[in-house]
Amino acid sequence: MLVPVGVGSLAAAAARWGASAGVSVIGVEPVTAACLTASLAAGTPTEVATPGTSMAGLDCAEISTGAWPSLRDGLGGTITVDDAEVRDAMRELAGFELFIGESGAAPLAALRALVGERDCVPLRTAVGLGAASRVLLVATEGPTDPATYARAVTGASGRG
Repeated sequence: MLVPVGVGSLAAAAARWGASAGVSVIGVEPVTAACLTASLAAGTPTEVATPGTSMAGLDCAEISTGAWPSLRDGLGGTITVDDAEVRDAMRELAGFELFIGESGAAPLAALRALVGERDCVPLRTAVGLGAASRVLLVATEGPTDPATYARAVTGASGRG
């Protein structure tokens, strides 16, 4: 299961469920707001700078201290994605008539990286992801700004 991480409440619930069901759970964060990734590396909740991302629902500087124990103990790991990867995922989802916004598309972007990038081999191995695996992607939002969504899925640029 790949689940987006902001302050961590949803991911903590997913981690607890995954532990009870024997399912590996991976947290997905923006590369520019990877507070959980930093916290796991430090072994304690750690604040990070957040210069901004199109994934507004995930643009968080620190993890919830209430969610921390479940995240620390229950996740298989984390993966970070950037805005361009998320726009690609939004376009892919739109091709299947799934109208998903930036934060919701982050898990698909993470899956694409997880299966395709060499530096993801250790995480892929740790969670047992292989050709026969089934993966659940948790999408947390639809298009929150129709104009920005339209530009993202058509590849158009500009502000509006």
